[in-house]
Amino acid sequence: MTIYFIAIGVYPFGHNTIMTVDLGQQYIDFFGLFRDTILHHPASFFYSFAKDIGGDMIGVWSYYLLSPLNIIFLFFNKEHLDVAVVIITLLKYGLASLAFYFFGLKTSKVPPKFLISISVSYALSGFFVANQFNIMWLDAAYLTPLVAWGIYLIFKKNQTRFYTVFLAAILIINYYMGYMICIFAVLYFIFLASINYHTFRLLVKQLVNFLIASIGSALIAAFILLPTFFQLTQSKGTYTIKKINWKFEYNPFKMLTKFNIGAYNFDAISSGLPNLFIPSFLLALVILFFSIKKIELRTRFTALLITIFLILSLSFEPFDLLWHGFQFPVWYPYRFSYLAIFWLLILSLQTFEFIEEITLKQLIIPAIFFVAITSCSIFERKNLNYLNYPIIIVSAAFFVISVAALGGIINKYQIFNRFFPALIVLEATINAYVSISMIGFISHSDFAKYIQTTNNSLQKIKKTDSGFYRIGKSFERTNNDAMLLDFNGTDQFNSMLEPQTSTLYAKLGQPQSEGDVIYANGNLFTDSLLGIKYFLENKKNKPEVYKPIGTRMDVQNYGIKAKDQNIVIRENPYALTNGFLVSNKALKPDLALINPITNYNTIYHNLVQQSDFEDLFLPFYSYHEKLVNLKKKSSATWNTYTKINPAKPGKIIISLTPKTNDPYYVSLNGDLADHKIKYCVNGQNIEQDEPIQNTVVQSIFQNKKDQNVNYVLNVDRKELNLYDLSFYFMDSKKFLVQNTQLQHNQLKLTEHHSNSLKGNIEVKEQNQVLFFSIPAVKGWHASVDGKRVPIKKAFRNFIAIPVKPGKHTVKITYLPPYFITGLTISIVTSGGLMICLYLKRRKP
Repeated sequence: MTIYFIAIGVYPFGHNTIMTVDLGQQYIDFFGLFRDTILHHPASFFYSFAKDIGGDMIGVWSYYLLSPLNIIFLFFNKEHLDVAVVIITLLKYGLASLAFYFFGLKTSKVPPKFLISISVSYALSGFFVANQFNIMWLDAAYLTPLVAWGIYLIFKKNQTRFYTVFLAAILIINYYMGYMICIFAVLYFIFLASINYHTFRLLVKQLVNFLIASIGSALIAAFILLPTFFQLTQSKGTYTIKKINWKFEYNPFKMLTKFNIGAYNFDAISSGLPNLFIPSFLLALVILFFSIKKIELRTRFTALLITIFLILSLSFEPFDLLWHGFQFPVWYPYRFSYLAIFWLLILSLQTFEFIEEITLKQLIIPAIFFVAITSCSIFERKNLNYLNYPIIIVSAAFFVISVAALGGIINKYQIFNRFFPALIVLEATINAYVSISMIGFISHSDFAKYIQTTNNSLQKIKKTDSGFYRIGKSFERTNNDAMLLDFNGTDQFNSMLEPQTSTLYAKLGQPQSEGDVIYANGNLFTDSLLGIKYFLENKKNKPEVYKPIGTRMDVQNYGIKAKDQNIVIRENPYALTNGFLVSNKALKPDLALINPITNYNTIYHNLVQQSDFEDLFLPFYSYHEKLVNLKKKSSATWNTYTKINPAKPGKIIISLTPKTNDPYYVSLNGDLADHKIKYCVNGQNIEQDEPIQNTVVQSIFQNKKDQNVNYVLNVDRKELNLYDLSFYFMDSKKFLVQNTQLQHNQLKLTEHHSNSLKGNIEVKEQNQVLFFSIPAVKGWHASVDGKRVPIKKAFRNFIAIPVKPGKHTVKITYLPPYFITGLTISIVTSGGLMICLYLKRRKP
């Protein structure tokens, strides 16, 4: 793989990286946070304000960041984190091969010179090549053989310590892969029991040892597993499938096509078949396993049942869901297929020990199997876009050569003994090359340039302001920029994102999805509420480097703090610190899911004790709609716009003449999720982050009193349904009056860390609460003057602390629920096991 990476010009040997899809859009940013947590902010292990407007981090660490090899990131600056990714990826490939070699050496009689080639083919098998950019999964590649070896020792030496340690390691490093390995461990135990069965009593003893060791592993990992499990119940766990369909997800025979070389492309990342490729020589050994009479029938039958179970798991929905924790994966399907590959290679090792017992007649079985693969591939070529005739022909050639090589070995032609290891490695290498060549990668120069230029602007802010504040942007590299660049942000792309946060963003009119939130449609009021003190704008539109996410016309109200060639830094004079006094009326109302404008007004009316009855955001009805190449049909719930001539563009032109210089907004909702709707105001493009799954509120203009303004939707599709298209303006005078009142009652922060805030406040009135623009979730603890107080919820979402008149010191701290409990269990279990091991060794 090193040679291949050099050949394709991976930096520093060229301008490429190996970052693509989630590795480039998500994980690399987490690695930046990993580096900053270890070197600068250890409390970010528990909580981070770089995760949207604040979120628990224990689940993020337990899924993405606990690989021991991540320590390598500490030796690289952020502009070169992509180089560290290459090194870690190569190390994991190497460790996978080494671990399988060790496993084969200890559990089989395959000669070392042959075992090397099989070990290389394991590391370069279909799953790991296809998922090398899911780098956090690759630790399972080298720990799976070690866990299996630990189970082997339970039968051979009555030892459980290695199994306990290695299973605990994968549960700590990646609980998700660890969960799958636990299921496989049961299957492998059953297989070894069929091989090593002597007496029922002995089997029961081995089973008890296995169960105790498994439980011990979970208890050792409790400091991670318990708080992570709790966070799963607050995030991904809420999406658990409640109804299982007892059906096949596809025709299982299509699975045969995945044994072709290079049976992979970009489309397979999101919704493909399981990646099962292993070299055809080893696949032939797997097929032959079931025909070798010297292997006990009991063992072959057990292996057959396990194989059938794995085949069903890779195609039958209930079993598939079992392996994935009863949740369908979002992209990257059949994430446990590496265990199916490991199982196939175990059978190939078993067969190899009896290779001299194979007859030429038995070769008919793998030959028929290979014919079936080729026939199925030809038949499905037009339905599966990773198949083409060159791939099918090259794969068929290897099938023929592999059967011929087996025939040569059976006939004791020594040349074939020297030939087949090279054949295995060659086929695995070709598969890796063809598979990876199907994927495009991020440019190193674009990655490094974005970090350098954006970080320069951030440093200008940090050098003059060491307080607590959030920073907004009109551009991004990814939704996780705040994690990579170490600032308190507003966005997040994360499979551990809490649904409560996604719902809150929807209520505030921001784009969101199941694992994705972005503050692209803010306004003066929400900026103030959330404490967004600084705002970065891209001066030069370079979408390949600075991806635009939203156009904010209203930020012209913010003064320019600094600027350089690429970025303008604006400072928001209306930003409130994280902690300010509001009326206890804020404890009562909830926010509506479908109407952000109503929510803005609800918040406005309940922040202070006395407010007028008029709304802050007011509707503007005086506009005229003109359609170009569109016809409109209205119903009670939506308006449908249909193209008259499908070949020509369609336009919805809204003309309006504002009566004030206030900022104006449009509330927008509809089927707008396919990037085929473009927006502009008087010819100027309005950028809008997509997909839009809820109502968003676009900032469209200000300071246009008595001027004609055209708001245009350019429609590049046959039909468009709009559920909401309405205009509002914000009363600037009302906003300033309330904002001034709130700014006079802010918490004076004396300390702020990733998981805690502390400050002083003087309360002059009754019936007030201290409001924090932080999601109110379990794990937060508050104290006033050193005494613990309960945390309330403002608007059913934000932290609020009741306070009485007087001067107070207030502190809030976050500690993940069940972390201390889990840590105690881990320490007690680890200590107990060490004592038991010590006492056992002292026995004569």
